[in-house]
Amino acid sequence: MQRIVLISDEVLYRCQQPVAGFFRGKADVWFPERPVSSLFDLMSQLHEWVLRRQPDIVHLASGLSDTRTMCYGCSQTLSLLEHYRENVERLLGVILERTTATPIWATIPPVDMKRLKKKDEEEREFEYDNETIIRFNEQAREAAAKFGVTVNDLYGAVKAASREESTRPDAVHFGEEGRDLISSKMIRAIEDLLPPS
Repeated sequence: MQRIVLISDEVLYRCQQPVAGFFRGKADVWFPERPVSSLFDLMSQLHEWVLRRQPDIVHLASGLSDTRTMCYGCSQTLSLLEHYRENVERLLGVILERTTATPIWATIPPVDMKRLKKKDEEEREFEYDNETIIRFNEQAREAAAKFGVTVNDLYGAVKAASREESTRPDAVHFGEEGRDLISSKMIRAIEDLLPPS
């Protein structure tokens, strides 16, 4: 039975349970008890979560927190853009070098900018924006392309679906419809890599 590891940030963490349910009986699916807080967090847990487990497929979804601004009114993000790409490259390189796993890198989904702009200034102390998310996704795509790693385009899927604002009441986290959309994209990306049954 194929071994699958799912690692997701806070925004996508709730999507993992439906994925695990879909593959029950077809594959052994594991994911950590908590979401990753950033790419740094993922890298610090890499040995425990991936290298020690030696999965066949690992689906990695991390990065939204890395794009968040560090201080009110500034443009400095938690991770510097150039360091983000370097770290994605290192992460994928280590997985490919020290396991037989096939990694899948998921792009960061967009945020609901209309709803974000409606928030009180007090709630907008640290912000996200889609232009920054796009730049981070481009860097991650380039890092994945260097190794021929599959990219699961969650950004494009959410953008194309034109989700209603009600599916993301806080502009960032997904409601049930959004969760179903993301879960199905994760399932398809993994299914494409599984051997025929």
